[in-house]
Amino acid sequence: MTDREWSIQELSRRAGVSSRTLRHYDAIGLLVPTRTGSDGRRHYDAEAVARLQQILVLRDLGMALPEIRDTVAQPGTEVHRLERLVERLEAEQERLGAQIRAVRHTLEARSDGRSPRMEAMMDGFNAQYKDEVIERWGEASHRRSDEWWKSKTYQEQVELTREAEDLITRWTQAAAEDGDARGECGQALAAEQVAWLRQMPGTPMESQDPADRRRYVECLAHMYVDDARFAATYGGHESAVFVRDALLLHLEGDSRI
Repeated sequence: MTDREWSIQELSRRAGVSSRTLRHYDAIGLLVPTRTGSDGRRHYDAEAVARLQQILVLRDLGMALPEIRDTVAQPGTEVHRLERLVERLEAEQERLGAQIRAVRHTLEARSDGRSPRMEAMMDGFNAQYKDEVIERWGEASHRRSDEWWKSKTYQEQVELTREAEDLITRWTQAAAEDGDARGECGQALAAEQVAWLRQMPGTPMESQDPADRRRYVECLAHMYVDDARFAATYGGHESAVFVRDALLLHLEGDSRI
């Protein structure tokens, strides 16, 4: 790394973030300046700038600041963290590329007076966790789930997406307003979450063995907290903990899972 340093104003201008944001990152321990001059001005070296780069990428990927702080503080070399970051960016690039092709297909079909194909329109919108699904439950499970999704009409897909988004919103609201995983609201949402999962083919929820279904829900419950992307979906780490705990408590009290 070079010995050069940049003032907070220089870094703010080059990074496209406000000085206020950089001071906030300092206050929460996310990005501490390399040094603070006698005049109180913050200065950042190349290592700090590289850390800011990681922070901004993770933020743009939808990760909440507490999860970003935990991620960049994980043990391991900076090279290892950067390699993982490149992998995530490449996966996101692939997903966005598929979505661009899908939207372009719809645009071209409309311009030509043709009816766009459902499979082409929805390509890239149901593949965010493809690798994880294949790794955990196999290619056949992903293929069955993907075929089920693509068999739905556009309106059915919209409705399913709205149902999922509505459930996530109510989880987030309950976490902020109630936060009691044992409470009536938390347990009602847990039951609804399990019911929603049951309709998805290609997962252990199809198993005839209740133990398989319970392990699957347990796995997802812990993933909501352990995977920063899921935690961000539910509004951050604390909300994800609420979801996890409510689901695990629901499993204890419902033998029909």
